[in-house]
Amino acid sequence: MKLIFVDKDTLWCGTQASLEAVLAVQDKLLAGGFDLEALAGNDGQEVDKPAPCYEVTDGVAVIPIRGPLINADIPDNWVKAFGITTYPNLQRAFAEASADSKVKSVLLDVNSPGGSVAGISDTTDALSSLRAVKPVHTFAGDLMASAGYWLGSNADRITAGKMSTVGSIGVIGTHIEYSREMENDGIKATVLRAGSEKALATPYEPLSDKAKAQMQARLDAVYGQFVEAVANNRGVSLASAMSMAEGREYFGEAALRAGLVDTIGKFPDALAFAKQKVDNGNMRRNNALSAQIEELDMSGTAVQQPGASSQVQATLEAQNAPQDESQAESQTGTEVETPSSSNVDSSNQLVAYLTEKVATQEQQLRDAAIAATLAQAQVAAIPSLRVIAEASLNQMRIALGHTATDAAALSPDALVAEHQRVSAEFGAKFPVGGVAASSSGAEVHKPTAAQVDPTHLARVQATRIN
Repeated sequence: MKLIFVDKDTLWCGTQASLEAVLAVQDKLLAGGFDLEALAGNDGQEVDKPAPCYEVTDGVAVIPIRGPLINADIPDNWVKAFGITTYPNLQRAFAEASADSKVKSVLLDVNSPGGSVAGISDTTDALSSLRAVKPVHTFAGDLMASAGYWLGSNADRITAGKMSTVGSIGVIGTHIEYSREMENDGIKATVLRAGSEKALATPYEPLSDKAKAQMQARLDAVYGQFVEAVANNRGVSLASAMSMAEGREYFGEAALRAGLVDTIGKFPDALAFAKQKVDNGNMRRNNALSAQIEELDMSGTAVQQPGASSQVQATLEAQNAPQDESQAESQTGTEVETPSSSNVDSSNQLVAYLTEKVATQEQQLRDAAIAATLAQAQVAAIPSLRVIAEASLNQMRIALGHTATDAAALSPDALVAEHQRVSAEFGAKFPVGGVAASSSGAEVHKPTAAQVDPTHLARVQATRIN
């Protein structure tokens, strides 16, 4: 059985603390610090039948994603004892839930700091296959970060708690080398290569610039895939997803404002929503579409798709119109004309048009929310920038021979205008480069005798006499 889960320099899509925790468990396991027979259970015999991957509650399969995520297929009892989740175990859970007739929808219960880059791609593919046939929802517990968010964001709806930490979209890689330590112990390592880029990041020699660039290229490639996955999962543009990323962590309501989650609530709220067993698809889009159709029905407004036949509107109105008894009697024995296939096609086109419009509005609203968050951050920085501008203004005024002004009393527009005016005056009097900035044909002004300080002149003359 494989006992090495990760290397010290592995690419890690999680917190540094989670990587160190996995390495600590691994080191203890290799050193014999765990009673493997006790972990295996059943009097030292490993259990042949694996434990259930999820629990089903009223048709909802609750799949836990807890602790660091690693790409190692180890016994379930070990997983529980170590407080980790493995990608192979998640892949089995997704496949079983997809085929389980008792499962109508799925709720991912995530409390994870992220984990290994290796294995994340196959696991997200397995989750996407599940999501294609059954609704998937996510509850973000205390922490849904990095690879934990990579998985958890692949859902129709995300609920986060008021105290949840969400995000940390980024990748880290750590290189540790022991050449100095080995040298102090009297050990000298010599690295030989056949291939100029073979094992550049070996721990037995300092990390070269070439090796560092190679590692950074791998990090950047994984980071790009991460951001793209978030954009697809959340239904936003790549630029919007990038604004959520950069390794930032969002707390509670901030995650909602940034667009990383859909609602703030508790686990029972997320479970209750999953129990609705709604049709599979983008939940936010379906809910918005239903709301628009209901609003149109209540207002009596007829929605006309550009280019659609007016006969569709007449057919829909005729189907919904009440009939009195005389009308019903007059229609007795009369053949009722059924809608033609062209009418059905037009209705389908209308629904497709509304769905597309709602999807576009959804993305616009999400992009607007992200832009508003960024604008709030810029507004928060204004006081600091104003202090800098006020100090700069008074420094230029003093250099020009003016007195300092009470810049704090100026309005923002007045401060900008005054700063621009004084900057122009300052630039004219103190051109960049001084004399060197003047044209080659310009005459250099020299001070006349009247402009020379008499005391300084007397000192110069006395020095020459001596």
